[in-house]
Amino acid sequence: MSKKSILKNDLIDKFKIISINSTVFLLGLLFFEFLSGQILKRYLSDSLNYINDRTNPHWKFSHHPSVGHAHSNQDFLNSINIKNAKSYNNLYVVKEYLINAKDELKLNILSLGGSTTDPLGNIYTGLNGTWPELTAEDLKVRLKRNIRLINAGVAGGTSSNELMRLLTILNMEKIDLVISLNGLNEIDLSEKQFKNKEYIYASKWGIRAFANDEFHFDDKIFTSKINNNIKWKIRDKLYKLNLYKLSYILRNKTYSKLKNKKFTPKEVLQKENLRRDLDFAADIWLRNIKSMHAISKSNGSIYFTFLQPHYLLDKNSESLPKQINEFQKLNPEEKHLILKYGVPSSAQIYRFNYLYSLLREKCSKVSYCYDLSQDSYLNSNQDLYHDLGHLNRKGNEILYKKILSVVEDNIDSFIE
Repeated sequence: MSKKSILKNDLIDKFKIISINSTVFLLGLLFFEFLSGQILKRYLSDSLNYINDRTNPHWKFSHHPSVGHAHSNQDFLNSINIKNAKSYNNLYVVKEYLINAKDELKLNILSLGGSTTDPLGNIYTGLNGTWPELTAEDLKVRLKRNIRLINAGVAGGTSSNELMRLLTILNMEKIDLVISLNGLNEIDLSEKQFKNKEYIYASKWGIRAFANDEFHFDDKIFTSKINNNIKWKIRDKLYKLNLYKLSYILRNKTYSKLKNKKFTPKEVLQKENLRRDLDFAADIWLRNIKSMHAISKSNGSIYFTFLQPHYLLDKNSESLPKQINEFQKLNPEEKHLILKYGVPSSAQIYRFNYLYSLLREKCSKVSYCYDLSQDSYLNSNQDLYHDLGHLNRKGNEILYKKILSVVEDNIDSFIE
């Protein structure tokens, strides 16, 4: 046999080995993908909302020149909540609630906040179930007035982002009443991105995207790195795999993290650092709501801000495991909310509660701030939550009535 023939046979053998190994690998991958799907379906079906929220985001944001970040055009096109909208743009959605269609006089309400307020928040509440929509619908009946709701909430928005949205929208719309629901996202202002005070009015999402050499605009990604576009495409595909979903759940869903422990000197120091950063975030929040109140007043609008509830408020890492165990004993057929949607670390629980202790104190000294975060029913009833941070429609029906009672008490000042 010639040397050329031997080389040819070697190449054929290597090709066969590679082909067989590749086939076995792909078949194995398909088998484990199928097996993971069956496990998720049979044993972890209640965790799928959790994993989909965490790893397969419903929304894709774009940079916005004025306000930091905004929903992409595709987000609006994909949302059922836009079907009955009068109009929309990247900043807000307009809906009208009419008593008399012939009466052109309308009360214009602007709602601001994060994902709980977001006009595309039907992913948490169902169709037309966000608190601004429920408030506007009810207010129409109570006042016997046409209501025009301008919902400018956006997921991930802080009070800094609300302020920039308010300034921008007041140049576009006549506003009679501004209602802001915030608190939870203020924790972002304590993170390292905002150590540079020049970035206080930037978007956390935007800072992170720029740091990754990405600019998202008009449903496109602009980057100087070719691999960034490839990375995004791979990520979107990876998140859809059952194998990835299963591994994510197994890595993240245990509440052993919440067991009692003594803090080491290093952890105590970290707590002190956390406090300093959270003190800074709370101070920024107070400045922002004061600015929004002053700007609203100068434009003839009335401004209210509400501290939003959260399931982790007034809880701690020592008591949570006991509460979870007690709940499971009383409700063996139903999983506790924390086991469904991911277990927070001790640091997360501490951060939320310490931040809110500051916000509550500051809110109590401001006449136009109303604290809904101390409502024990809203903070402790898991039937009111889609996940740990977002109320479902049932929760929003309670929330909006509390907001409405405040608005009604002050109604005389702008009902004319």
